[in-house]
Amino acid sequence: MLQRIQSVYLLLAVLAQVCFNFFAIATFQKASMVWTVMPYALEGPDMTNAPQYFVVFGAVAVNILALLTLFIVTRYNNRVLQIRLGHVVYFSLLVVTVAMYFYLSNVKEYIETQYADITVSYQIGSYLPVIAIAFIILANRAIKKDEKLVRSLDRIR
Repeated sequence: MLQRIQSVYLLLAVLAQVCFNFFAIATFQKASMVWTVMPYALEGPDMTNAPQYFVVFGAVAVNILALLTLFIVTRYNNRVLQIRLGHVVYFSLLVVTVAMYFYLSNVKEYIETQYADITVSYQIGSYLPVIAIAFIILANRAIKKDEKLVRSLDRIR
């Protein structure tokens, strides 16, 4: 049932997770030199030996979690399963977000070994997983509210 508010929240979370693929995560600047961290690539001069462990892992993990979030939308008949899967997606996105910020600090350290005193600006891509987490939390609250209502009506019968 797509007219339920939790379905809207979950679809907004999917939208935020899919948009993660298209926006830059962070940019590092030193005078006229610019390095950009995208979900699938590191762009900039001398990035051949830079740490690459998050570049593909993060984007693939977010896309898998987006598919799982879409699966949660289709399980509207089983609210308990929706809540459990919502927790799985929430904690997984939290792990991916922490790994992403840890990775960005490693990239910054790598660039600073070659070029001292760089500035970091986080782009919209770094905030999209956090936005998705917020929507999943809101959806789980709405699902719990529905489950509580259904259980109270079952007691009345």
